[in-house]
Amino acid sequence: MERITSFSVDHRKLTKGVYVSRVDGDLITYDIRMTQPNVEPALKPEAAHTIEHIGATLLRNGKYKDQVIYFGPMGCMTGFYLIVRDLDLEIIKGIVKDVYTQIASWNQEIPGAKEEECGNYTFMDLEEAKKAFEKGEIPVGAVIVKDGIIISKAHNLKETKNNAIKHAEILAIEKACAKLNNWRLIDCDIYVTLFPCPMCASAINQSRIKKIVYGTIPYYAEKGTIDSILRDRNYGLPVEIMGGVLSESCTKILKEFFIEKRQ
Repeated sequence: MERITSFSVDHRKLTKGVYVSRVDGDLITYDIRMTQPNVEPALKPEAAHTIEHIGATLLRNGKYKDQVIYFGPMGCMTGFYLIVRDLDLEIIKGIVKDVYTQIASWNQEIPGAKEEECGNYTFMDLEEAKKAFEKGEIPVGAVIVKDGIIISKAHNLKETKNNAIKHAEILAIEKACAKLNNWRLIDCDIYVTLFPCPMCASAINQSRIKKIVYGTIPYYAEKGTIDSILRDRNYGLPVEIMGGVLSESCTKILKEFFIEKRQ
């Protein structure tokens, strides 16, 4: 029996985000991946059902309602599919951000949640639906590259896992070591949103990573101390440091996160 396309995608490489899944003529299917497959807990079915009802209602009453074909959950409960006609990725990102922001603060009756409106109308949970948007992870991501090929990527999971060491860099290093079957990540480079903390700097050095490229640096960072960890031969080999890459974009993402957290 022929294997279907969606089962041919390596889900170990999928991360949270919004991206194109497939294009069929003028129809575009977007993945709205809300949790990292097989790493983070999947959405609870009742929450996904609730998000579907509210999301579909907002989409079909919004600015692009005539171009929305379908919105519904993935079978694996890690996100949603959105099928539209002739809407590019940047427009979709704006739509998703707006719709999900509204769902996260929804305080009205759930649309279509009556017996005559839904085949499983009691299978709803608005509070769990809201929790899906409230993990509160600081938006830091890390990617490790060897010979121009991405071998691992990760993002912060400290809040999700209730574990202080689940920083993006640590998780990316763990994945890269497993991929290469070697704790020495020789000739590998790591790209990260934010200048690393002392724990991550030590891990980067000890894993023999060749170079770190970071976007921005927090005002509270002891840069001199961390530089010395990265370059200390007692830890490992000196790590080449390159900073300020896409600094404006990285700073903007982090600022928006902390502003939203304070509201």
